[in-house]
Amino acid sequence: MRPRTRLAALLLPLLVTSCSSHIETAQSTHSVGAVTEFPRSDVAGAISATGTVREWHTEDGWGVIDSTSTPGGCWVSFSAVVGTGFRTLTVGRTVDFEWEHVTDQDGYRYRATRAEHA
Repeated sequence: MRPRTRLAALLLPLLVTSCSSHIETAQSTHSVGAVTEFPRSDVAGAISATGTVREWHTEDGWGVIDSTSTPGGCWVSFSAVVGTGFRTLTVGRTVDFEWEHVTDQDGYRYRATRAEHA
């Protein structure tokens, strides 16, 4: 074994142990009886707004929310929808959501980081 390889083999386990002790989960859920509380988005710079679901593509798991805060619409993925199991939004319903600016998300300048029916 070459000296560099031997040194890497010795240091790698130490580095992994050190790093893994500092890793924390970004989000957690807390169950209270039958109610599950979901934390607000951890995305830095996320902005809260209320809007209306313009469209929802169940098969693809995404849709668009209209709001005065997000001209042209805000793209939303099923993964941003608060809930458990199969998550969708209902067209025409009011939603509370958090969003961030993006360069281009499937043609939209805004992307929801969290969304739930109001």
